[in-house]
Amino acid sequence: MSQSRLLFCAPASGGGKTTVTCAVLQALVNRGLRPVSFKSGPDYIDPMFHSQVIGATARNLDLFLLGEAAVLHLLAENGAKGDVAIIDGAMGYYDGKVAYYSKALEIPKEWRGEKVFLHFDGVMMNASLEVNGYQVKQHHYGYTPFWADITSRIYWGEKNRIVVSVNPSMQPNSRWYTGAGIFRSVELVHMPGIRIGNDGIFTYTKRVEWREGEPEEAFVCSEVRSEERRV
Repeated sequence: MSQSRLLFCAPASGGGKTTVTCAVLQALVNRGLRPVSFKSGPDYIDPMFHSQVIGATARNLDLFLLGEAAVLHLLAENGAKGDVAIIDGAMGYYDGKVAYYSKALEIPKEWRGEKVFLHFDGVMMNASLEVNGYQVKQHHYGYTPFWADITSRIYWGEKNRIVVSVNPSMQPNSRWYTGAGIFRSVELVHMPGIRIGNDGIFTYTKRVEWREGEPEEAFVCSEVRSEERRV
């Protein structure tokens, strides 16, 4: 039996897929039709919005956790319960491939004796950093920032070849991000030998004591590093 289906997707998060999906579901309900809804990936928030509109359970279609056969079964079985199936898509339908970034970067010779880092705010995923042909850093997770100490591989006062490779093809991509690449800022940072550690300033609450009319206490801590060891 054939089924009418409509898929909404967008190239980036925040594109309004769920908003449009809910609007279309409501329009179909207003016309007297019985729509059924689906959401790609392991998402349990957006389907609740669908359910508020149609008054029935929305289903997840997750190829990674369920596999293709189970997804096709769920789509056919639950789609047959209504007049039309509306699918709220997401990023992550297509796997990324291996990609490379290359840059010639001159490091001032005046920085000799300092520590030089590259700070990456987000690279999707299995990132590998090479400086002048030497691997200096690997970082597998795509959603966390990382620092790379490149000091020992620098040609001071000359051009340095920086290469970043990304490889998300080792596993099926998630619903949160399509493709691969450097998707946030990259910073070149130089610091003295004795310095505040990278991400070394933080706050914590040592104790909680409330007295009427007195301020609460907070402590600011820092981690100080030397070139050889923590101090």
